[in-house]
Amino acid sequence: MCGLSMGGCIAMTFAARHPDRLSGLVLADTFGPVPLTVGDRLWREALRLTIPPARPAGYERVERGMVWLQQRLSGAGVAGDYGRIEAIRDRGPRMATEEFAKVIRAIASFHRTRVDFGAIRVPTLLLYGEHETGVIRRQMHELAALIRDAHLFAVPHAGHVANLDNEAFVGGAIRGHLGLVWPDHAPRDDDPAVVAPGTDG
Repeated sequence: MCGLSMGGCIAMTFAARHPDRLSGLVLADTFGPVPLTVGDRLWREALRLTIPPARPAGYERVERGMVWLQQRLSGAGVAGDYGRIEAIRDRGPRMATEEFAKVIRAIASFHRTRVDFGAIRVPTLLLYGEHETGVIRRQMHELAALIRDAHLFAVPHAGHVANLDNEAFVGGAIRGHLGLVWPDHAPRDDDPAVVAPGTDG
């Protein structure tokens, strides 16, 4: 099971509640219900503040404003190739503003969710873009400490959506993880994108 960002929250919750229903886990650019710092709490409150302006202005404009602000606070690489994200979005169905509000509320309140990390017994690959926000980077390291069989990697030249920013590294890391979980499906030795599990970044 793989989950990125909010998908990672869903995946870790499922893995903890149904540990016998999966063989491996990948959590990318995500966060968990771990002890919150002041910065974490401010980040969540800032997310909630995006909901009122999204109703009249549309969530796309608000999201662009969030990206602009993140870039000013954390550096230009934090959003990765945001133009590519927008291009993918343009090819799919539009998200209703109320759905955007639901997503934001879910993210901002996820720290209240109970996740028994001790119940996650499968090999877990943790990935985060090297240009991620400080909040996400810190939380990924917290998750690596809480999950017993975890391998943590920083994805070079990547921001929040690391799988789009550095497909070769992320794809190689996942193939290497699959080789650990299912040895019969181990990647080819000559694949230059493969990252060996256990060389934590």
